[in-house]
Amino acid sequence: MGTHWVFCVLFVFIKFSSGSELGIHTEAGTTEPDAPGEVIVWFRNETNLVILWKPPHPTTIFTQYKVSIAPPDAKNSILYVEKSDEPLGPGVAAFKDLVPGRVYNISIETVSGDKISRPTTVQFRTVPSKPQNISFDAISTQSFVVHWEAPSGESDFDKYQISLGNELPPVTVSKEDPTFWEFKDNLEPGKTYSVVIKTVSGRVVSLPVTSDVTLKSLPV
Repeated sequence: MGTHWVFCVLFVFIKFSSGSELGIHTEAGTTEPDAPGEVIVWFRNETNLVILWKPPHPTTIFTQYKVSIAPPDAKNSILYVEKSDEPLGPGVAAFKDLVPGRVYNISIETVSGDKISRPTTVQFRTVPSKPQNISFDAISTQSFVVHWEAPSGESDFDKYQISLGNELPPVTVSKEDPTFWEFKDNLEPGKTYSVVIKTVSGRVVSLPVTSDVTLKSLPV
């Protein structure tokens, strides 16, 4: 459990010319420390992940944590974090300059001397970048078509989520499909609708992009 140990071996050997002599041999070493505990995301946005984790339980002897992230997109993808002065104090690490929406594998190990624990591993995602440039066409009394563009710059995501505020259940469009959707059910002539579009990576959604559209009124 990260314990430093010393042992002594006592042995006797005989020299024919001068009788017996007593010799002492010593060796030192360190046992492998226990792995860190539960890991959570404390903060995340498009390019940053801040994680917290519990120290090993039961308490083990160690000096620091080794924290690594893969893919190694961060400016510093391997961090060494000193253990907290508090016995149950959490560890904290921040990875910056990441890719929006990407899946990252994070490994945390305790370090005691030249020994490293088995890793505690987790997988987290950054927030994907939001879509851009909403526009509308084919506006009638009971339907309209909404268009949008993919996020600018590099961003990993699986699909788009499109909703009319709280009016109707959201619909999803695959990242690979054309970036438009026609709303044509249960709409009211002359009413203004707020269209909200987000990107989705796993279960992590982007910030919304929003635009309003007003349907044509029925002729008087």
